[in-house]
Amino acid sequence: MVLKALVVDDSLTVRGYHSHILQEAGFEVEQSVNGYEALEKTLLDIYHLLVIDINMPKLDGVSLLKQLRQREEYADIPVLVVSTETSEQDIRAGLVAGATIYLAKPIHPETLTFLVKIFTAGGGGDCD
Repeated sequence: MVLKALVVDDSLTVRGYHSHILQEAGFEVEQSVNGYEALEKTLLDIYHLLVIDINMPKLDGVSLLKQLRQREEYADIPVLVVSTETSEQDIRAGLVAGATIYLAKPIHPETLTFLVKIFTAGGGGDCD
């Protein structure tokens, strides 16, 4: 089964970078430019993994996380926050809101691949 991931970031470059890494790991990837658009997409489809930024227009990552975690279908989905906002307060807010892990940008491709495979039991492709 191919797993679906949603990459949420207001930067086109970052969305493309994270999407490419996840596609290489075997995921089917969709993108959103802000938390509001991501929230709409999660109402229409179920994703097995989310990679989100914190500082975005319309709906920030912490607010998105809080809303997602209130929904049964997203209560346990792995959500990796990847952000330039790395103060202790920012990290705490992200984790309290429901992030599975909070990572600093930029993230190395090998690190992101390793983590998504851990959190999704092997990644998006077929596992041996």
